[in-house]
Amino acid sequence: MAPPSSTEARTTRAAVKPRKAAALLVLSGTRVLMVKRPNHFSYPGAFVFPGGTVSSTDSSLMHTALRETFEETGLLLSTTPIPMERRRLLSSLQKEVHDGVLSFDKALEALDVTLIPSDDLIPFSVWTTPVGPAKRYETHFFVTRLPSHLSEEAVVGDGGIEVVGTHWLPTERIPAWIRQGKTPMHSAQIYLTCRLAWSLGAGEGWDGVLEVARQIGRVEVLMRRTEEDGKRVENMPNGDKVIYEAGAGSAGKAWVELSDRASL
Repeated sequence: MAPPSSTEARTTRAAVKPRKAAALLVLSGTRVLMVKRPNHFSYPGAFVFPGGTVSSTDSSLMHTALRETFEETGLLLSTTPIPMERRRLLSSLQKEVHDGVLSFDKALEALDVTLIPSDDLIPFSVWTTPVGPAKRYETHFFVTRLPSHLSEEAVVGDGGIEVVGTHWLPTERIPAWIRQGKTPMHSAQIYLTCRLAWSLGAGEGWDGVLEVARQIGRVEVLMRRTEEDGKRVENMPNGDKVIYEAGAGSAGKAWVELSDRASL
């Protein structure tokens, strides 16, 4: 059989329907939880927020975000602490949920806890992979705060299955690190962490985060790519831009320009 023509290949790629996914930005003060992907995985070596595709057992996109955060980091965002006598079960239940042999809801029952309410997860924009790649995602981002009964030490990773590092990154330093190429990120992570950095760096606290969420929470992003002075520019629907240094890869040195403020 003859190989498909370039036109047929483009048609096939265009027909790929994005899979729904969810990711969660967890804030502890001015630090945000990020995980680093292994080199053999999607987004190799990049810093991303915990997240993944919707499972048939998920009751909502918020449920997906909370489940994936538990699977990848061990952080269980519950309304109350896990009873002392059940904490020894946490690691094994995380693995069972990750492996798909136990539902997330069953794990919650075994630990005798309930998840934080969905109202605590604030919509923080929706990003869809442009037409072209064989894999496309419609990723719903949410932001929340680390519950007061939990500490940053509750994050333990997943044993190297999907992440090779878990990090609480200080938002005020992330824009400089991205410009220097120290924390490889893709457009969504670059844009959202820089928006957090601006708000939290101005001392606006959680109220500032909520204001950013009010501005971008319902924004649906299908990035439009252009070239300006040799630099790759990803254009947001609201006029903001993610700009990559000339010659930088998809997770290379970059910065954000807001339509109504200076560069980040």
